[in-house]
Amino acid sequence: MSAAGTTGTDWAYVVSHEPDMTDPDSPDISHLIRAATMRLRGRPKGTAQKTATSLRIDKDVLAAWRATGAGWQTRMNDALRAAIEKKPHKRPQSSARPRRAR
Repeated sequence: MSAAGTTGTDWAYVVSHEPDMTDPDSPDISHLIRAATMRLRGRPKGTAQKTATSLRIDKDVLAAWRATGAGWQTRMNDALRAAIEKKPHKRPQSSARPRRAR
């Protein structure tokens, strides 16, 4: 059993069996070490192409979707997709807004 504060590792043995990194014949593996230890930051990239948008909807409608719990945005997207697939809408011929009659 090792004393308090020690690991019980035979460091003399470990040091004696370390590879000689100053040997010119040793391959340079520093890029492999960096790649293996590199930490990626942020949220992983998704596979689907999504677009962030601003949408104005009634407070009670939003509250109802949020009340369904985690994943409400995905469920809302699925509902919108189902509505489009059920009844295809005509696309406007021009991207310009139609003018209001005065």
